[in-house]
Amino acid sequence: MTKPHLYLSRDYDDNLDLFKQELGEGESFDVIVREIEVAERRAALICFDGLIKDDMLTEIMETLFMLTKKQVDRGLNKQIIRSGIPYIEVSSETKIDELLYAVLSGSILLIIDGCKEGFVIDARTYPARGPEEPEIERVVRGSRDGFTETIVFNTALIRRRIRDPKLRIELLRVGKRSKADVGV
Repeated sequence: MTKPHLYLSRDYDDNLDLFKQELGEGESFDVIVREIEVAERRAALICFDGLIKDDMLTEIMETLFMLTKKQVDRGLNKQIIRSGIPYIEVSSETKIDELLYAVLSGSILLIIDGCKEGFVIDARTYPARGPEEPEIERVVRGSRDGFTETIVFNTALIRRRIRDPKLRIELLRVGKRSKADVGV
């Protein structure tokens, strides 16, 4: 990973652009970058679809929307961790590579304008099973992974195994009649 700096800066736009570039937002269909406002400051929640549940992300956003500027000005970091995020496992981190690894591991990253720390919210929900060898298509050599679930679920299985920010999965629609979604 090549980064212009090793730590988050106070510049929200620089931080957001860095994570979008490193994680392939716009290139990979499963990258979620949800820009919001927290106590009159720009903020973003960054995660991968399939590694977290939508209702968890919604719950976090609703709670963050309730924070006031007055609460946040008293002590941004402590206030957000104490009452702004309704999860037990919330930590703050300044190192970009640690924050990237957290997102690749399935956590949600919260970055806020003017804050040199990112907040890692451990709201992971890994897929319930691992890729298995198909019953019908047995192979002697090579990979024995078979995917039988939805495209988002299968992508989450791959991301759970391969935690590389360079992994890009483009969604294509193939077939004249079926128009099936295929991740390449």
